[in-house]
Amino acid sequence: MTAASERKYGAVLSYISILINLAIGLIVTPIILKSLGDSEYGVYTLIASLCAYLNIIEQGLADTVVKYYIKFKLEKREDKKEHFCWLVILINTGLSVLTLLAGLVLYLMIPSIYASTMTVSEIALSQKLLILMVINLIVSFMFNLYQGILTANEKFVFLRVSDIANQVLSNIAIVLVLIIGGRAFSLVLITLIFNTVVSVSKFVCCKLQKEGHCGKHKGALEKSVYLELLKYLLAVLFAVVIEQVYWKLGNIIISLAIGTAAITIYSIGMSFHKYLMRFATTISKIMSPKVFKEVLRNDGAQAVTDEWIKLSRIQAIGIYLAISGLIVFGREFLTLWVGKGYTESYWIILVTLIPYSFELVGNLRNIILQAHNLYMKRNILMLGAALICIGVAIVCLQFWGVVGVALGTGVGVLIGNIAVTWLLKRKKCCYIGQFYKSVYLKLVPILLVIIALGFVLCYFIPPITWLIFILEAVAFIGMYFIAIWFFFLTRKEKKLVAGLLKRKNKN
Repeated sequence: MTAASERKYGAVLSYISILINLAIGLIVTPIILKSLGDSEYGVYTLIASLCAYLNIIEQGLADTVVKYYIKFKLEKREDKKEHFCWLVILINTGLSVLTLLAGLVLYLMIPSIYASTMTVSEIALSQKLLILMVINLIVSFMFNLYQGILTANEKFVFLRVSDIANQVLSNIAIVLVLIIGGRAFSLVLITLIFNTVVSVSKFVCCKLQKEGHCGKHKGALEKSVYLELLKYLLAVLFAVVIEQVYWKLGNIIISLAIGTAAITIYSIGMSFHKYLMRFATTISKIMSPKVFKEVLRNDGAQAVTDEWIKLSRIQAIGIYLAISGLIVFGREFLTLWVGKGYTESYWIILVTLIPYSFELVGNLRNIILQAHNLYMKRNILMLGAALICIGVAIVCLQFWGVVGVALGTGVGVLIGNIAVTWLLKRKKCCYIGQFYKSVYLKLVPILLVIIALGFVLCYFIPPITWLIFILEAVAFIGMYFIAIWFFFLTRKEKKLVAGLLKRKNKN
C-alpha cells in the first residue's frame, strides 16, 4: 500500500476509532461509575493521573523515533538507523528501571501523602493499582521503539486497526468483569493484558516488515547528532510534562485539598477534552512524516502554511461542532448520562474546552516547531503559562472549588497558545495572519448564530429525555452542517466532498 493510501485509510480508521472510543466512553463510563462508586472511581482516576507523570518520557521518545528514523532513512544510512534503534532500546531499558524505582518510591509515599484525605482501604487500593499501572508503563517502554518505527514508515492502517481492536475487546472484557462483581483492580489488570498483546503485535509487524533492526555501529552517529537528538528528546519530554500539568495536576490538587469524591466530578468534566484531542491529533499525527519531509527538504513557509490551513479547517469543523453542542446541550446531557449532581462538570467542560479549542485547531503547529528545532523555545513559553495555570488553579480553588481548578487550566492553555502563536510569527515558520483568516473569519459568526438557535430550541422544547435529546441533537447537527456548507467551505472543498460522495455511491 502506498504512503498516500496509508494516510487516507489511516485517517478514515482513525476517525472510526474516535467514534468507537466516544461510544464506548458514553456507554462504559456510567457503568464503571455506578459499579465502583464516586470514591473508588476517584482513586482509580487519581492513580492514573500519578502514573501519567511516570509515562511522560515514553511519550517523548515515540515522537523522537519518528523524526530521526525518517531523517536517517532519507539519508539512506542503514548503519545510522540500526545504531539509533539500538540506542533507543538502551534508553528504554534504563528508563524502565527508573520507572520501577519511581513507582516504588510513590508506593511508599502514598500513605503519608493522603493520610488526611483518604481512608485506609482507599490507600491500600491506590497502592495495588499503582503496581499494575507501573508494570503497564514498563511494557510500553520496552516496545516504544516499534510504535515510532511504524509511524515513521506510515503504517497507519495496522496501527489504527490494532487500536480499534484494543478499544473494543478490552472494554467488552471490562463490562463483563464488572457484571460478575469486578472492581478497579480488575479494570487495570485488563488494561495491562491488552496493552501487552498490542505492544507485542507491533513488534511482530516491524519484524515482518524487516524494520527495527538494532546494531551497535561504532562511529555511526557524530557527536553533534547525539547532542541534537538529546536536545530534541528533552524538548519533546518537556512538552509532555507541561501537558500533564495542564490536564492531570488538577486531580492531585483536588485530592489533597478536598478528597477523592470531588475528583469524580472534576474527571467527568475533564474527560471530554481527550475525545477532542484524539480527533485533532489524528490527522496531525498522520501528516507529521509529510511535514517533517517538507521542512527537511526546505519546501518553504507557504507550502507548510497551505498544509496547516488545509488540516486546520477540517479540525475546526469537527471540534467546534462538538464544543457548540456541549455549550447548548451539555447540562442536560450530563444529567441524562451520569445523573443529577454533576452541574459543576458542565462548567468545567466550558472553561477548559473553549480555550483548548484554539490549541487543538491547527495543532500541526507543534510538528512544524519540532521540524524547525524550535520546540524547546515553545516549551519555555508553555512552562510560563503552566506556572500561571497552577497559581490560578490554587487561588480559584478557594472561591469556586473544582470549577476554579479547571479555570486555572483554561487560562493557562489560552496564554500558552497566544505565546506559541507569537513564536511562529517571529520565526517566520508559516504565515499566521493567513491561517487565522482562513480558519476563523467565517466560522465565528456561524458558531454564534448556531449556538443562539440551539438555545432557542432547548428553551421551547427542553431535552429532558433521551429521545428528545437525540432528536434535537440531530436537528442541531443538521443546522450546523448546512451553515458550514453554504458559508464556510470553499468551492474546492465542496468539489472534494461531492467527489467523495459520488465515489461512495458508485461503490
